[in-house]
This record gives sequence, C-alpha cells and structure tokens, in this order.
Amino acid sequence: MASTSARARGAACLLGAALVGLVFSAPPMQAQDQAVAIEPATGQPAAGLAAPRGTNLSFGGFKVSADMPIQVVSDELQMDQNVNTAMFAGNVDVEQGDLKLNSATVFVEYGMIEGSSKPNQIIRLTASGGVTITSPTETAEAADAVYTIATREIVMTGDVLVTQGLNTVAGERMVVYLDDGTAEMQGRVRTFIDKSRSKDPEPVQSDSDPAGEAGQ
Repeated sequence: MASTSARARGAACLLGAALVGLVFSAPPMQAQDQAVAIEPATGQPAAGLAAPRGTNLSFGGFKVSADMPIQVVSDELQMDQNVNTAMFAGNVDVEQGDLKLNSATVFVEYGMIEGSSKPNQIIRLTASGGVTITSPTETAEAADAVYTIATREIVMTGDVLVTQGLNTVAGERMVVYLDDGTAEMQGRVRTFIDKSRSKDPEPVQSDSDPAGEAGQ
C-alpha cells in the first residue's frame, strides 16, 4: 500500500526508526519593548538597531552538524509514498544531536534535494500545535516551526519565547541558523532581564557570636 498508518507510540517508534533510516539521514528588571535584529554571521545586533541589554541571541546550543541523523518518535504515524510525505502525531519528539523538538504534530516532506544524488532525503519538517525546541543552553517556544534542510534554518512563528538562563526574549518571528548557532528575532521584541539571581546570595551573618558567648 502506498499509504500506511500506525497507532500507539511503540509502533510509531518502530516505523519511525525505519523511516529515519530511509528518509531522515539529513544532508546537510523591567519588561521593555525594543526592535532588535541579530546578524546571522556574528550573532551581534545589526547596525543601527538597539539590542536589549544583557540579552544574547547567539544560539551556541542550537548549532547542529548537517550530517547528524534525525530521530522521530510519536504516538501515530501516517505515510503516503505517492507524494513522499509522512505525518507524525501525538506528543512528537524529534532529536538531532543535542537539539530536541517537541510538538503535537510534525509533517515531513522528503525526496531528492537539489545538488544531492541521494534519494529519499528530508526536504522540510513542519511542526505545529505548540512547539518547544531545546538545547543544553536554550529553550525556544512558538506556535509553529518549519525546519528546511537545504538552508539549515528553523523558522518559528506565533508568540515566540526564548529562554536563556534567567533572561527571556519574546517576539513575533525568529529564524535559527543551525550551521553557525545564531538567531534573528524579527518584529517587535520584548525582553525581560533578571539580574536579581545572577549571583549566589551572600551567607547570612548572625549578630551573636556563639563561640564568644560560650567563652564568657
């Protein structure tokens, strides 16, 4: 059959593993409002635009090698070989190296990538239904995300929220560049910088001196 369907997380995982082997070998303070753009090459603010003080959108944890395999686990999987697509649904987990993505659904398009001689490669992954992308150092949340393999970019849209340590950045749209580990937040950006817990609290000193009192 050209179209297959699997239910239950175990079955979807097995079929997903088979699909991974066939398809998923990818080739390559106070709150304040500010407009900010980050240069992809340097991770620094674009000329002429103010950067939120203390906020860093250099996504070092999101840097992923192009030859890393992609693994997908879900509750359900539907494949249509006639149009080279696969739909993963139900608590979908996608992993590529240290990069992890979770969403309600992930729609995968695969085929021949321009400039490559290998068939059945991922062209694009579209995640919907609330997307969370995590690395060892950052977390990014949005309504939807599109991961295009050829450009090595993830475009996140809809109430984008980035958490880096104690700081958060919210915006309308964000592009993550996986090859160099940087990101560009687009639209109006709202930042929250928490310096209150940047250092460990000083130990509490007692006014009394038990040792001195004992010696009296």
